[in-house]
Amino acid sequence: MIQEKERKIQELNKEDFLDKLEKTLLKNHYDELNGLSFNIILKASIGSVIEESYRNTKHYPIDKWQKLRQQMERDVKNVNPNLETTVTPRIYLDEDVLAGLDDFRYVLMKEDCATRLPRLSYIIKLVVYSYWKEQH
Repeated sequence: MIQEKERKIQELNKEDFLDKLEKTLLKNHYDELNGLSFNIILKASIGSVIEESYRNTKHYPIDKWQKLRQQMERDVKNVNPNLETTVTPRIYLDEDVLAGLDDFRYVLMKEDCATRLPRLSYIIKLVVYSYWKEQH
């Protein structure tokens, strides 16, 4: 997913998107930005993928989440374990996204009648998997 975003950034660069964006910002916020230098950087990261995945799946009904959880559990068994890494990247997320992911832990715990909250890493994996599944 990050590679897809990187390709999109390259396409936007060919279209002078950053120049257009800077001009739009200056036009819409002239009083605040006049006389200031600003740099806009477009970057795809694990955090941006998680945020996009969350924003585009948070409206799913619980029955769709249950179906996607089952699919993810099946698909995870087919992943080559040698491809897995043990390095955990530092992730920066919007506070709203982090709060929404945390709230979703309680939704799934209640739905499963569980006594423990699912790990946030599991919720992130489920959300990203679900969004990826919808895209492919």
